[in-house]
Amino acid sequence: MKVVYVTGCLGFIGSYITRKCLEKGWYVRGIDKITYAANINMLDEFFTYENFIFEEKDINKIEFLYDCDYIINTTAETHVGNSIV
Repeated sequence: MKVVYVTGCLGFIGSYITRKCLEKGWYVRGIDKITYAANINMLDEFFTYENFIFEEKDINKIEFLYDCDYIINTTAETHVGNSIV
């Protein structure tokens, strides 16, 4: 089974990638800082999978990662929504 870290797992793109990895049966460690861009409700869905672990962290402060096959970084706050307003 593949092991993947998805940073920004509660964001628009990160949540899609997290869902697809979980559907494949991969073991997912989701990391998110939980800012205004996060959809906290995604955790309800993700926690229904036994192969999901979540860490609320700022990726700038991570000191250690367990062995994994992939790291997918989707932590980008583009502020597109704010620019429309």
